[in-house]
Amino acid sequence: HAAGPCLHEEILPFVSIRDVCLRRGGPADVKKCAVANRTLMNQLQDASILMLGDSTAAQLLGDACSAFGSLMQPFIQPPKVLSNISLYHHRLRSLDQHVCFLLQGKKRQKAVLEARWRAARTHGSPSEEFGSLPLASFSHYGIGRSPNKHWAFAYPLAPWLGKNAFQQVQENLPAIRGFTRSQDPKLIVVGSGFWDIAGWWQHDGNFSKGFQITERHMHLYVQGVTDLVKTLRDTFPHSQLVWRLMHPGSKHSITPTIVHHLNQAVRAQLSNDMHVPILDVENMLLQLSPRDFFPRSYTPQYGTNDGRHLWPLLNLQVLNIILNLALRALHGPLCA
Repeated sequence: HAAGPCLHEEILPFVSIRDVCLRRGGPADVKKCAVANRTLMNQLQDASILMLGDSTAAQLLGDACSAFGSLMQPFIQPPKVLSNISLYHHRLRSLDQHVCFLLQGKKRQKAVLEARWRAARTHGSPSEEFGSLPLASFSHYGIGRSPNKHWAFAYPLAPWLGKNAFQQVQENLPAIRGFTRSQDPKLIVVGSGFWDIAGWWQHDGNFSKGFQITERHMHLYVQGVTDLVKTLRDTFPHSQLVWRLMHPGSKHSITPTIVHHLNQAVRAQLSNDMHVPILDVENMLLQLSPRDFFPRSYTPQYGTNDGRHLWPLLNLQVLNIILNLALRALHGPLCA
């Protein structure tokens, strides 16, 4: 469900899932289960999508590119010479700054991507044939403004990136225009939350199992969301934005209750005051039933692999909603 005051139209099946994959004991491989409606997909030839979030967005990118047989490539390159490179192993190995073309075969994609990077290295003009429907994801680590505050206990700040999410939007994300024909992405799907909670859990809760957010955290979160949306609009004035709500999670300090409180805090701010549509993945997950959907799960949160990351087939469902939004973005404002 894509909930919000701007989104009420029927959801078209750009990508659907084979019935056999929804049966107990059925296959779960996205390559075997995804069915793309080529007639609908061809309407997205001029679309481009950038996701800004965390590893849940990166995983969606991986599942989507795999389903379409599309090669992934970093759209932000680290320096050629980098001291202590092992410190940044996670950033370099994860899909934290990657892109693929959903409407282009692997062989052609590889040639286009290689031409793109050759042109970039020689300061030449890349080929105009970039491919169709670029889908990209960039992972930030929370919307606090203090550099290296939220994720210091997990990953060190990569020196080729801005020091916080706002600087990364301004300094690093414009590199995506190299894959969108020098234009702003048609649609930006942005979210934040899991890393914000983790940062508070460390710095305010001292990793306590009983950590709970306070009104101060709610205020910081709403202000951070507001500032991030404004920064994106300033940096990509021709893009249309959608805010992806957190889905329920159960991992360390992340709980369904905390997630719900933070989601509720930004709904009215975004939908009513800032006219940003809401992609409501929270309600989408809450509506799942083991009786009529996927087999029972022994993970802390039904619908996830590990309490945070969605099952691949659910990522395809989220992707389908995003593709619907991309089609609307091609033809006019999401919020008329």
